[in-house]
Amino acid sequence: MSKEIFSFSKEEKETNARFDYEDQCWYVETSVPSHMTRILKLYPEIAEVLTVTESGSPTSIRVRLDPNQIGFRSGVKPIMSEERKQELSARMKNMRPHNQI
Repeated sequence: MSKEIFSFSKEEKETNARFDYEDQCWYVETSVPSHMTRILKLYPEIAEVLTVTESGSPTSIRVRLDPNQIGFRSGVKPIMSEERKQELSARMKNMRPHNQI
């Protein structure tokens, strides 16, 4: 089956993830190049190429993933107080072996 030849403008590129509660799985469709590369590397056997360029490179893909294949992180780095930084710095200094001359 031949794939549809299509390319997306920068404004049209997007990634959509939908969780189907009844099926207990994620459906992900993307036209973002870095997302496609990652998905195709991780799940080449289950990723479905939807559209391609004239040269055959994928321009959009779809994949069905189990719930454990998608994760969420806060993305917020903890802010350390100056007091805590000094405490950790002192601990690290005490852990270093002393140079003997």
